Amino acid sequence: MRILFNKNGLLFLLLSVSLSCSLFAGEVYYVYKDKKGLTHIEDSIPGELTKYGYKIINEQGMIIKEVPSVATKVKKANAQQLRTEKKRAKEVQKKKNQQLLRRFTSLEDIRETGNKKIMALQSQIDITKIHIKSFEKNLNDLQEHALSLSKKLKPVPDENLQDIQRLKESIKKNKKYIELKRTEQHEIREEFIVLINDYKKLTVKK
Repeated sequence: MRILFNKNGLLFLLLSVSLSCSLFAGEVYYVYKDKKGLTHIEDSIPGELTKYGYKIINEQGMIIKEVPSVATKVKKANAQQLRTEKKRAKEVQKKKNQQLLRRFTSLEDIRETGNKKIMALQSQIDITKIHIKSFEKNLNDLQEHALSLSKKLKPVPDENLQDIQRLKESIKKNKKYIELKRTEQHEIREEFIVLINDYKKLTVKK
């Protein structure tokens, strides 16, 4: 048996309608749409059309099984993944909130903790600056000595040249270290601003 419908579901072709129902006792049929959107009811379905989804019905027209299209499966899978990710994010946030309330007793506690971290880094920065000044003084002395020797047309000892290079590298490394510590300070400020805002949301009286 083969029945064909147009896009509006209107029957426009019916073949073998004179066949008795008894001929199809226990038979099942596939209801599917072709690439043009026309609905078919047949005893088989072309393999290339299964990806668009189909229904299996019995001879009384009752749906036995419904197979969704690949696009529908993908859409459902994406929706399920999104729900899972939202649920996971919610659980993570809940755990973070619990940890936040256990870690701090007040907004002032958060501010003091953040300031201590920042000041500890500032101490490291200040000490490093002192080292840089010392290196720069030694470098300046060596360079002046090397210049003096050059003016007298005397060779500059290799040891002095090596010391000059080492001092330049040390100054460069220490300046880089300060940049990293200032970046850490900025990150801590941003982190504790978020902690303060989160704490306010959790403890504000509604």
